[in-house]
Amino acid sequence: GPDGSMAWSYPMLVAVRFGDWDQVQQLDALPPGSFDKQWPYGYGIVRHFALSVADSNLGRLRHAEANVQALQALLPDVEKVGDPALMNLTLIANHTASAIVASTRGDATGAVDALGSAVSVELGMPYN
Repeated sequence: GPDGSMAWSYPMLVAVRFGDWDQVQQLDALPPGSFDKQWPYGYGIVRHFALSVADSNLGRLRHAEANVQALQALLPDVEKVGDPALMNLTLIANHTASAIVASTRGDATGAVDALGSAVSVELGMPYN
């Protein structure tokens, strides 16, 4: 199964999946040692994605926007890992979180555009 580099923050995604917005923040846990730096996707991207979605649904737009910005700041770190699949998942998370925040702001056009970008990345991914 996946290790922390992929799945450290997956419990937060479970709460997102079930719409348990308050639980998302409660499940936010720092990995041991320096793994927060070594796992830019499993800790950083997934974490900020989950927090941005939860904050949007809780009406905390400023927090949601800050988490999208933090997610975007990690894009170069994920790219350095050199795993195209993780980079694609990162881009999908970025576009999806951006769409949710745009929708929360009332920007339907921005939301649709961002979701379109997420779909484009998804459709470009190779599947075996």
